[in-house]
Amino acid sequence: MTGPAWSPLPPRYDETLLALHTMAEHILAAARYRVERRIGLQPVRDGFGTPLINGQWIEVVGTDLVVRNETGEVVREPVTTLRNAGTILGMPPGLPEGIYNPATPVDIDAGLEVDPEAARAIAEWFRLTSEALGEFTGAHREASATDATLWPEHFDLALTMDGVNYGGSPGDADHAGPYLYVGPVTLPPPPGAFWNESFGAGRPGSSIVSVSDAVTFFEQGRSELANSSR
Repeated sequence: MTGPAWSPLPPRYDETLLALHTMAEHILAAARYRVERRIGLQPVRDGFGTPLINGQWIEVVGTDLVVRNETGEVVREPVTTLRNAGTILGMPPGLPEGIYNPATPVDIDAGLEVDPEAARAIAEWFRLTSEALGEFTGAHREASATDATLWPEHFDLALTMDGVNYGGSPGDADHAGPYLYVGPVTLPPPPGAFWNESFGAGRPGSSIVSVSDAVTFFEQGRSELANSSR
C-alpha cells in the first residue's frame, strides 16, 4: 500500500514549494490585486489559481501557468521565470507595494524549479485540506465561518471559525513539509500535549493520510478549546 503523495516528501520538494509560492505572490495574487484589490487564491484541480477576474482564470496546474477565459480559450506555458509569466499575462511581475512584505524574492529572471512529482504532492495536500475544511464547516453550520482561502503570503489554505484559524500548509521555515494547524486568534491555547506550537496546535502531514484524519484533528482542536473555556 502506498502512502500519500507528500509522505515521504518527493525530491526537489523545497525548490518546488519556493517556486510555487513565488508564483502565488508575484503573479497570481499580484494580478488579482491589480483588478480587485484582493489577494486571496483558491485550490484547483492539480494546482491553485485565482477566482474569475477580468473574464479569465489564472492558474498554476502541475508545472504550467494556465490562463483560461470564459469562451473556452486556454493558454498553457511551463513555469520558467517571473519575467516569462508576466509576459504571458501582459503585466509586470511583482506584488504591488503596500500590501504586505512578500515572503518570496522578486528576481524576475531567476529560474523557477517546479518538479512534477513535488507539484503533485503540494496540489494533493491542498485538495485534502480543502475537502477536510468543507466537511468540518459542514458539520458546524451554526458556527460563524469564513470561506476557505489560499493566502499567498503564507501559501496556506485556511478559514476562521468562531475566532479560530483552521488550515493546512505545504510547509514553511519552521516545518519541512505539509502540516495542519489550529490557531486561536484571541484565546491562548492551554499548554498540553495537543497544543504543541507557539500559535496553537499542528499535525505533520506524515500522520495525515485521509480527509477523515484531517477532520478528526480539526474537531479535536474545536473540542479542546470548548473544554478549556468551561
